[in-house]
Amino acid sequence: IFQEYIAGKLKKDVNCLTKPKQDALADEVFHQNKTSKFVDYIEPYESRKSRMLNRTKARDRLTMSQIFALPSKYSITKKDDDEFGITAVLSLYKRTGLAKRWIESLLAQTHPPKIIWIVYFASPIESKIDAEISEIKMWLNQTGQSVILNVNKGEMQLKYFGRFQIALQSKTKYIVIFDDDCIPQKRFFEACLHTINTVEYRGILGTKGTPWSENHFYGPVSGSNTITEIDVVGGSWFMEREWVKLMFRDKMLTWETGEDFQICANARKYGNVRSFVMPVDNSDPSTNGFTTDYIGISYGGDTNGQVQNHRLNLKLAQFERSDRYMDSYLREEKTVMIFVEDRKTAKELLKLYKEISQLSIDIALAVHNKTDVSLDLDELKEIINFKFFNDFMIGKEYNSNISEIAQAAETMYHFDMALQQTQSTALIVMGSRASQISLAVVTASKILNLPVVNFYSQTTSDYYSDMIQKLAFYNVLLDQNNVVQQNEIDKFNKIMHDLF
Repeated sequence: IFQEYIAGKLKKDVNCLTKPKQDALADEVFHQNKTSKFVDYIEPYESRKSRMLNRTKARDRLTMSQIFALPSKYSITKKDDDEFGITAVLSLYKRTGLAKRWIESLLAQTHPPKIIWIVYFASPIESKIDAEISEIKMWLNQTGQSVILNVNKGEMQLKYFGRFQIALQSKTKYIVIFDDDCIPQKRFFEACLHTINTVEYRGILGTKGTPWSENHFYGPVSGSNTITEIDVVGGSWFMEREWVKLMFRDKMLTWETGEDFQICANARKYGNVRSFVMPVDNSDPSTNGFTTDYIGISYGGDTNGQVQNHRLNLKLAQFERSDRYMDSYLREEKTVMIFVEDRKTAKELLKLYKEISQLSIDIALAVHNKTDVSLDLDELKEIINFKFFNDFMIGKEYNSNISEIAQAAETMYHFDMALQQTQSTALIVMGSRASQISLAVVTASKILNLPVVNFYSQTTSDYYSDMIQKLAFYNVLLDQNNVVQQNEIDKFNKIMHDLF
């Protein structure tokens, strides 16, 4: 009946008493006016939360033998295929006596790399490393080893990022970048290629790693015997070459340190690429990404202690901007996200919510650019104490007046991460003070099938506010004094009760 009604094929028949009822029903179902007496279907909170969990829950922790049992596009018989070619990047700085040991380890891999790059920038022991590399080249010539060995060095201090910048120009599909204290065992590349070519664990693979809080270290220190999805990996980064460029997708918050946080956070945000610490396999150490003297090597030339303040500031900035951390899915508190575009809207919307809402749930507040909005968070928290705050920093990457499309696209990326981080399952906006940025947030919510509650005023109507009103799950009307009438308050609280 509906199909024929839409196509206009139903003929009027005075003798058919059910036809007017059918027309009325069809018209009501397909009517787009939000004043319809038919209420939109409300997806239960448990269903929305379940979908969020499916997107954010950490992968199962498997041992290396269990991972090898998973289907993979790779097998060791394909080690000579270009499709599985590897470039290994070894970064040296101030540890001596390791270069030849490293080359021997890389060439002894059951799946050896096609290309080896050694990099060292502004090293205080450059002459000693030069001598070690000269010895390696002589040894390679004498033994007839077949490998492409390139050396990149210079006076410019590129710190922790130079090796990743060079990796951008790798010609193989896979790239692995090493700290010089994580010397891999002979089956490490084989284990990584098998893992990264499974459906479940296609991501950045590291020798060690930590949650955002850096309160526990998986890998050689803890001896964790399962693959572990984690916020940040280090020691080594085994990944597809195309993922390296994601590291430089955002404006760098610091060049002093934090390459591990930058690559992992941006890979999650822009590539939906997860990060994993490879298992420590005591039953078969040949798959490990480190040697038994790892601790001794590490303490012999560690530089992390000099940059801890920079790492902390970077983490806090990334957290405010939005990033999904591995334990975010464990949040059980019900949360709604409120998105605002300016200081006035923030104050009015938070006051309105506090005055009319009868629901006790967590609030996540988000803005596109805190500098533009000129928010005073302490002032806003006096109105209502929100649990999370996210500043998407839109436009800061380019220091230019980016286009409306670019602003909308950037907003969607950060908004999605903020939803995952806060586990928000609904959105509140004020559409009557909207631009393309609010429209982008509402559109993203519709793509994710999350309900949008829109506060709007009949005295304000433009393209963006009209579009948001059409896309919203429910619209709350403000009168000419920006006051919500009691009947609207009752409807709002019923909707929020049904949503949560």
